[in-house]
Amino acid sequence: MQDKVLHNPSFIGNFIHTVTKGVTEIFRDTAFYLVLRQNILPALKALSHCKVWVTGVGTGYEVVSLAILFSEGNCLKTWHGHITFW
Repeated sequence: MQDKVLHNPSFIGNFIHTVTKGVTEIFRDTAFYLVLRQNILPALKALSHCKVWVTGVGTGYEVVSLAILFSEGNCLKTWHGHITFW
């Protein structure tokens, strides 16, 4: 990979474009949040608390989206307010 970075000028631009997302908005990836709401949230509600690690957050919309989803799913009551976002 080092050789490609050093000798192929278009490689690094293509690589960055492939591994990053240039858009941020609340509930950006609708399919992800639907699966999370329908399949994952019921299992999470069985926990007494929750820790969520949100990586690569530029504006915070991802954290806000999760907080809304957890609130609408009554998770905050189940977790007695014990939720931590990193």
